[in-house]
Amino acid sequence: MGGAKRFQGLTATLAVNLVLEISLDIEYSVL
Repeated sequence: MGGAKRFQGLTATLAVNLVLEISLDIEYSVL
C-alpha cells in the first residue's frame, strides 16, 4: 500500500515537471 502511494506521488511529481518543462519550452519559443 505504501509503495503504491509513493509511486503515485512520484508520478504526480513527474507530471508536474513535464508540464513545467513544456510551458517553459512554449514561453521560450514564443520569445
